[in-house]
Amino acid sequence: MVTSWSDCKLQSLMNSYNNTDIFDRMVDGILNISSNKAIIVAIDGVDASGKTNFAKKLYKSLRLKHSDVLLASVDDFHNQRLVRYAKGVNSPEGFYFDSFNYSKLKDLLLDPFKNNRKFVQLKYFDCDSDKEVFVKKTRISPSTILIVEGIFLHRPNLIKYWDYSFFLKVDFDVALERNINRETDKFRIGNIDKIISRYRTRYQPGQQLYIKDSRPEEKSDIVIDNSNYTLPIVIKHNFGKF
Repeated sequence: MVTSWSDCKLQSLMNSYNNTDIFDRMVDGILNISSNKAIIVAIDGVDASGKTNFAKKLYKSLRLKHSDVLLASVDDFHNQRLVRYAKGVNSPEGFYFDSFNYSKLKDLLLDPFKNNRKFVQLKYFDCDSDKEVFVKKTRISPSTILIVEGIFLHRPNLIKYWDYSFFLKVDFDVALERNINRETDKFRIGNIDKIISRYRTRYQPGQQLYIKDSRPEEKSDIVIDNSNYTLPIVIKHNFGKF
């Protein structure tokens, strides 16, 4: 039940976001937060929730109105396989705690950005080769908007960096189906059982650990039900920052 002016405003915002101009409306809010100062926007969500596509759409929409926008992925700051699977290939704890090199993410990207340095590094690691990469650093300005997408972004050691954050919510069964569809390009159809088993034993419980530990839906500014890629539905909105 809507009981106050604030509730009415929130309900109106949620209704208005549930249509095709969702990105235009969010872009206006992010630009209002930025006000020509550097900010970081985080796009979090479980694996296969649509973070990468959402981030790319948001990036393109922002670029139409603001020239200085960067897009980075936590996937480019993985640990080596030796570290990622040290607790076992099926370990949920290994997936949650050991997947990413947060020290490098902070040292190369987040801290330089927040400390108004002139350059940041958008990529540190290549998963396919399992090696560090050496890429040219990217110049930033006092008005750069940095979008960071990936899993586990509302961990206690990261949340202080985000000026605004999203959490894309999907049911784990939906995420599994998307993972199967995505992985069929890499694996033969006979390995679908292996994909399902690995997801149920490592990836799903690892992400459930994260959700229990970090409560990303509570900490994020916007929660979006992204079960349908073509019809994202806002189910929580911190309109006060806009």
